[in-house]
Amino acid sequence: VKRYRNVIDGVEVDNEILIFGINDDAPDYWKRVYNAVKEVAPEIPVHLTAHTNMGAFDRLQKLGVPFDKIGQHAYADGLDSQANMRGFSLAAASYGRRVGKPPIITEWNWRFLTRLTPEERAKVYAPIFENVLKTRSMPTIYQFQFNESLAMNPKALKGIRHYEQIWLSRRPKPEAFVLSGLINKYGAPTHPNKLLNVEYSVVELDRNGNGTAQFRITNTSGKNLTLKGTIETPANLKAMMQSAKNTDLRLKPNASTVVKVALQALPTDNSPQPLPGFYHVFLRLEGDDNLLRYGWAEARLAGAPQMDSNEKSNVIYGEKVFDFNLNRPLTVVYGDDAPIQDVETASVLVNTLESATGRPVKIYTLKDLPENERDTLILVGTAKTNQLINLVNSKIPADVRNAKQFAARAGEKSGEDWLIFGGADPLEAERAAMDWTIRFWKYAKDSAARRVGLVEKELPLGVDPAQLP
Repeated sequence: VKRYRNVIDGVEVDNEILIFGINDDAPDYWKRVYNAVKEVAPEIPVHLTAHTNMGAFDRLQKLGVPFDKIGQHAYADGLDSQANMRGFSLAAASYGRRVGKPPIITEWNWRFLTRLTPEERAKVYAPIFENVLKTRSMPTIYQFQFNESLAMNPKALKGIRHYEQIWLSRRPKPEAFVLSGLINKYGAPTHPNKLLNVEYSVVELDRNGNGTAQFRITNTSGKNLTLKGTIETPANLKAMMQSAKNTDLRLKPNASTVVKVALQALPTDNSPQPLPGFYHVFLRLEGDDNLLRYGWAEARLAGAPQMDSNEKSNVIYGEKVFDFNLNRPLTVVYGDDAPIQDVETASVLVNTLESATGRPVKIYTLKDLPENERDTLILVGTAKTNQLINLVNSKIPADVRNAKQFAARAGEKSGEDWLIFGGADPLEAERAAMDWTIRFWKYAKDSAARRVGLVEKELPLGVDPAQLP
């Protein structure tokens, strides 16, 4: 707290600690944490978090545990639970009013909607959040789940997640734009998003990594604005405004202008040339009265990532698997009613492929797959868990399809090119897919494995992190 005091809004002690009760030794620890924070930063609020069990805060007060806010976490578990969410938010707000402490939500989202397409999830995303926002009962909501992860445990989490707003490539999901709209709708009148509208921009870079981002800016503040514009990019993207006039902008109410920025993708670290992937550029706009607004553009450099076809493994690779063209529209499909293992395997494939190829990659459960998107598919599962794999199983050579772990190419009709990851069961199919994924992911632009390498080493449970390879 002392080190980051100028950027900390508050301290939440022990994530969700009150949801499951209060252990005997916990109150003394919470008191020490509270006092330690206040000693170095008395202005920073400290709180603990419950769900709807507000009685836990009564118990805290009886135990002499100090806290400044009423913390709440809640999730809409599927579509049927949405009706309860309004009551959840009101429970925390009502309790806070009764005890004279402000409520705060630091986790609020959906769960168990993982199998919906991103577009379908976006349709229910606003209602989930408006169960809080429409009540006007919660002064502060933090959204902390932003970037997709490859670390979902299929056994422990049961396929409940992937509720983050942006893909691993940092490309926004449809839900991200819904969230932005909610900020505009319910944010304070002085919120920067309400004063300036900056349209999201997508740029297709040419094969040399060159392109132009266009930021369309509209003054929605109702008054004249004088803005200073600067560009922010990562080290592997060069950006320059095409007009020096864009560094100082003057906009009348409702007036618009377009800021054009020339882009050049650069090598990443020690790569010999720009790597395929998604690059991101930001337009920083500063104005009077501490106005600060960012514009965001994604720049796509499409291409096939480097692939290691020489590494030996337990996976049986069929003919021409390593010739499968990744630099084209791709769709990952798992079966109807597929086990969680298949769903999580498909998610890893979608996220890594998109990030490594600079192309959006789609994901469907079979029943949602459009008929006109069947040409280039990546299938995961077994003949029992994925109906499309079962459909072409006889076309896969017996020595491949009967292997414990395999990868093969097939198609039901002429012109269809399907890459299949299968095995004796969903876990073995996952291992086949992961073996193939690592072969390109270790070279991908956004991969930590490209920077630090990969080490295969069995680790016992509870291992000291200092002993990690």
